[in-house]
Amino acid sequence: MGDTGNALLAAVAITAALYHRDRTGAAQAVSTSIVNAGLLHTSYAWIDADGTPCDWGQLDAEQTGLAPGYRMYRGADDVWVFVAALDDATFAAFATTVTGRADADVAALEATFATRAAHEWWAALDAAGVPAEIVDEEFCRTLLDDPHARATGLVSETWAPGVGRFEDPGLLVEFSDTPGAVPRGPCLCGEHTRALLREHGYSDAEIDALAADGAVLDAPVDRIPA
Repeated sequence: MGDTGNALLAAVAITAALYHRDRTGAAQAVSTSIVNAGLLHTSYAWIDADGTPCDWGQLDAEQTGLAPGYRMYRGADDVWVFVAALDDATFAAFATTVTGRADADVAALEATFATRAAHEWWAALDAAGVPAEIVDEEFCRTLLDDPHARATGLVSETWAPGVGRFEDPGLLVEFSDTPGAVPRGPCLCGEHTRALLREHGYSDAEIDALAADGAVLDAPVDRIPA
């Protein structure tokens, strides 16, 4: 959360500064920190000046969800279904599909859910237009081996010197005209310094001088001790 959020905040700040420069001609420095990202990601957990918690959704006692229409229900096969009926019309469709009553409470919904298997409830709710999904408790264990995740690039397999093979989240955004790619794994510090400086017009002699002065770190893989 800190690392990815830090990168997100940095991207936002840099973009804003570039817009400012384009409009005014003036450059400026931008900065953020992992602490800032942590504050952003936990901003829902604030308290008022007198120390009382803010008014935000609380999990129920069994930690199954936040409301009758936004929580998990256990099927007869001991598999859970998560339902996200967030507006009145969707909740009415949800409750009617399960109990036959649009105003059913949690107790009635739980009791009825326990009479049929999870996949049966999912099919019925899906047909009624109610957002729902069967809870896969093994998802985190199987995602990296999921054929669809690999085919779509959601999971990428790369290699990094000194470490070996990596399986990581891959293409997390999609572009219709310029599809992305994950060409390599994480790099070591200084691994691509020379290649990047060459792209910007520096000669090898100039790069050698910069490295000798300690201005850059030139450490390609072939110079890293085994």
